[in-house]
Amino acid sequence: MSEEMPSFLMRSYEALSRGDLDAWLDTYTPDAELRDPPETPDGQVRRGHREIRDWAEGMLEMTEEWHWTPGEVLMNQADVLVVHAHMVGRSRSNFPLDFEIFHLFRIEGDMVASVQGFLDRSSALEAAGLSE
Repeated sequence: MSEEMPSFLMRSYEALSRGDLDAWLDTYTPDAELRDPPETPDGQVRRGHREIRDWAEGMLEMTEEWHWTPGEVLMNQADVLVVHAHMVGRSRSNFPLDFEIFHLFRIEGDMVASVQGFLDRSSALEAAGLSE
């Protein structure tokens, strides 16, 4: 199944890819949440623009470059989207970065209210209330 990518979300990925954090955060509600994948040890939740910006700035400090490419939209129902994304880049220590992630977005209007990453498709779909 492949759904259409909302234009504001496409702009969000593009802004993050070029490191334009102001434009990226303009697609997030002021009280938005960014949640680490549940598979990560600390499973942090960042709330609000300040904490989300701090996360992005920390990631950008560790990378020489990164590019986020949203791929298939696995689910687009009202206020919930699941997007299969791909990130490639290079760390400051010249280590290549290349990974896939599944983003579960909760949407308010044309803005991201929350996003959580998942390392596998079925976990993301299950968290969204679907199964494979």
